[in-house]
Amino acid sequence: MKKKPPKKKPPTMKVTTKPKAAAKKAQPTKLDWVEIETALHALAVKIIENFAEEHPKEFFYALYFDFPEHWSGIRIHLNTPELLRKRAEEYIRSNPELYSRRTPEAVANDIRWEPGDFGYFDISGTKAWAKKWSKHAEALEAAAAAQDVSVYATGEFVELKFLLTASRVLLRLEADGSLNCLQRTRNFRTCCMTHEERPEDAWKRMHLLRLQYVAAPVAMAMAGKKGKR
Repeated sequence: MKKKPPKKKPPTMKVTTKPKAAAKKAQPTKLDWVEIETALHALAVKIIENFAEEHPKEFFYALYFDFPEHWSGIRIHLNTPELLRKRAEEYIRSNPELYSRRTPEAVANDIRWEPGDFGYFDISGTKAWAKKWSKHAEALEAAAAAQDVSVYATGEFVELKFLLTASRVLLRLEADGSLNCLQRTRNFRTCCMTHEERPEDAWKRMHLLRLQYVAAPVAMAMAGKKGKR
């Protein structure tokens, strides 16, 4: 009997593995600051107009923007001289050991510009506001989470840009007449501030931004005149 030829082993396949590509770093989310500013302005105009209709006879001495603990939102507060005095009297009654020798006027001067003591606190805390602002808040938070830590050494980080954007919105409300629906005292003031700031520091920033806001249209007009020559 003839011997059967030995079976040939199938050729072995060499599997070459390519090195895995390095994971791409998450790209910072690009924010449309014009859209954010426009949306915030529109929401603020609406809420202030509605509030003014409900309080036609009250005179206000201050309107403030500030930020909740979750910084991507905005709260709007207002106060009147009557509510300020009422708050001062509450402090005196509830803390006689601290305020018994002080007049309501003196205590009122201490708390006059503290938004936490304003009688109308967070008038923007409505479901309608939350629903319309939520997508912008989410975009701001996503962009802040994606930014590199080194950006905080510059003036380009998201949280600061949002503070400046909100401040510009407040200046626009002043300039375009959106606050005219409110009855205001002669010493009426607006401010946009964070929890970490003192009122006087926030006013300084607002003053500088107000100068820039006023100067920008003038500079554009001057540039237009030069271009026509």
